[in-house]
Amino acid sequence: MANEEEVKKLALAHAYEDGNGVPKDKSKAMELYRSVAEAVTVAPTFMIGGCIGRALGDGFIFDVMTQTDENSAYDMTQRGYAYEQGQFGVAQDKKESMKWYQKAAEAGDSYAMFALGNAYSSGELQDEEQALMWYRKAAEVGLAFATKDSWTWEALQASRAMTEKVVGIE
Repeated sequence: MANEEEVKKLALAHAYEDGNGVPKDKSKAMELYRSVAEAVTVAPTFMIGGCIGRALGDGFIFDVMTQTDENSAYDMTQRGYAYEQGQFGVAQDKKESMKWYQKAAEAGDSYAMFALGNAYSSGELQDEEQALMWYRKAAEVGLAFATKDSWTWEALQASRAMTEKVVGIE
């Protein structure tokens, strides 16, 4: 089951956003939403696979445009990540990255929502309202998935932790 601490953080974030029982503080709400979203969203697994491929130097090749479906939320997220990083057969392009993350987020992908929250939280696209909204959605969608399908979520988290240990990602 999803961590009860994350459920409590989400409730507190809502309270700070609305000023319900605590002083209204959107910055604190955004910080809590981001914390929950980071804990409960599952990044596209190919990203970790790409790290393993590069770490092992085995010529791992993934062409995001030919090996993904533009109508799949998960694949849209892969495309967004590829453009964000300038990897997997495409040049770095922040606008194209945002386009794919936006499409994936609208299709319900919590990682894309989290990525949009990150994009709007600082830099040239900084927009506190947009960041707050996307972090909130990522936290809610991710936590709902973690709670509803806890076995799958826990298996994905364990897999991610094991992969990070093998690759040495901190």
